[in-house]
Amino acid sequence: MKKRVLILAFAALCVLSLSGCGDKKEDDEIKLPILEGDKIEFNTIKAEIGTISETYTLDGSYSNPYIMSVSTQAGGKIESVNLKNGAEVKEGDVLITITSEEIDKQIADQQIRLDSVKQTYQTLGATKGTSAAELESARIDIDIEQNAMDQLLKNKEKYSVKAPVSGVISEVNGSEDSYAIGKDIAQGALVCSITPSSGNVLCARTNDDNQLQNVNFGTSVSITHLNENVGTGIVSDIIHFDNGDYSNYCYVVKVDDKYGDISYYEGLKVTFNTYTKENVVLVPTDAIRSISDEKYVDVLIDGVKVQTAVETGISDELKTEIVSGLTGTEDIIVS
Repeated sequence: MKKRVLILAFAALCVLSLSGCGDKKEDDEIKLPILEGDKIEFNTIKAEIGTISETYTLDGSYSNPYIMSVSTQAGGKIESVNLKNGAEVKEGDVLITITSEEIDKQIADQQIRLDSVKQTYQTLGATKGTSAAELESARIDIDIEQNAMDQLLKNKEKYSVKAPVSGVISEVNGSEDSYAIGKDIAQGALVCSITPSSGNVLCARTNDDNQLQNVNFGTSVSITHLNENVGTGIVSDIIHFDNGDYSNYCYVVKVDDKYGDISYYEGLKVTFNTYTKENVVLVPTDAIRSISDEKYVDVLIDGVKVQTAVETGISDELKTEIVSGLTGTEDIIVS
């Protein structure tokens, strides 16, 4: 009897043990959760068919862009110097004086000849019996030698380098040592540049050496101040500045007379209007991407972003013409 009870107990224990093992196996199974992905939302804008005008906007200010270069007209040794960057000068101010032994000797020799013919004339005039013809010939000799002296003195003026206009010395060419007293200076040497103080005109300058495309003489412009129109005009001149280290283009604007004087405005904006195209496909300029030399836009098609190659045309400050690649009905992804 006792033996049977032990067998039953053992069987029960096994049943419980098997039951526990089964529960553990079921609990330890790896369960994979079902992940629901978030739907990506794109910020889009419709491509459109419209009109676009190619424009460029530059800062404008009144100044004189016609900088004058000052060079020597004769060579020799520097005698005096009055050059300094930023210095104001008046027309006719002497910037450099140059000495030349050759021209000085020519003037001295000519003075001797002039004095001689003058003395001859005085002697003939004081001598009795001098004929009128002799006296007239002596007077003619004086005129000849005086004309020769006047020409030499005129040439001597070339040895003084003078300011051709009133203004500011914008740049002295070379170092300070280049203009040491007694140093040789060649004929035709560039001395400095002077920005005239009068004759200011409205100028709009680029920030680099790139010329504005399709902007030429006669291109129309609009002029604004604090986003308000204060004038219109045309491009009357285009000046290229290049000093080696920095270069740019200056567009001189002739303002329409009906607006009067607008030079007192500060912070003018000059917008160049080149030409207008109608019925073209337009997209925001900032939606256009570039890979190497190819351009593309991201188009949303059935919820999917599709990279679409495009060919671009003219642009204004906000939109760009699409020459090919789009029809004008697409949803363009802008961010």
